[in-house]
Amino acid sequence: MAHQAPVRVVHARVDGPTKALTIEGVEPMGRGRAKAKQVKVARQLKYSTGNTDLDRLKDELGVSDSGEDSYDELAEKYADYADDYGTETRKDDTSG
Repeated sequence: MAHQAPVRVVHARVDGPTKALTIEGVEPMGRGRAKAKQVKVARQLKYSTGNTDLDRLKDELGVSDSGEDSYDELAEKYADYADDYGTETRKDDTSG
């Protein structure tokens, strides 16, 4: 580790209820590791090749493979809804 020269305190004050010492011209420390971790994760996401296992993701989310059945059920449900309530014309002359 390199030897650092002593800091000449030009102006110092105690801030807030934590009594943190603030020295003019010196940045506070403590967020470096967290920021470095965030940068690392962001780079991994940005430059990843997209090798996502979609089948594993589907299993984790609990998605079933019966996509056609669920569409048919929804179409029937909303067709019944349209029959019950009809289609109305809006002020902008569109239906819906």
